Amino acid sequence: MEDGFEHAKAKAAWIKQFKCKGCRNDWWGVSNQCRNCHGTVPPVDFNNMLGVGWFECEQCNRKFAGFCRGNVRSACHRCGTKLLASFIVPGDKASAGGRDHHDCEACHGVGDCPIAAKARGHAARTNAPFWPWLT
Repeated sequence: MEDGFEHAKAKAAWIKQFKCKGCRNDWWGVSNQCRNCHGTVPPVDFNNMLGVGWFECEQCNRKFAGFCRGNVRSACHRCGTKLLASFIVPGDKASAGGRDHHDCEACHGVGDCPIAAKARGHAARTNAPFWPWLT
């Protein structure tokens, strides 16, 4: 997990999420020019980013990943602390281990989470692999 965390952190430094209001296209990348309408847009602010969030719990030093939106807290499964993501990257898989279920303030770990569903749908739509250097 530590290697994955460091790779994702490095990726988060250069990749951004964009959303074109003109044609409703959204994408992750380095270019701010929309491929559909060729307009230029600013990056999505952190609070509205949607993807795989990486979390660092200061209470128990656990690092974990999960589908998230920037302004919605997720629970640490070791100590229960509610955390905001340290950074968010694109991806279709939140964690290789997968032993803990998704638990955020939007769904409280009960039923289908609209944020996780949106993040999964976005990853499938954009076909953005989380580990592009491994594919």
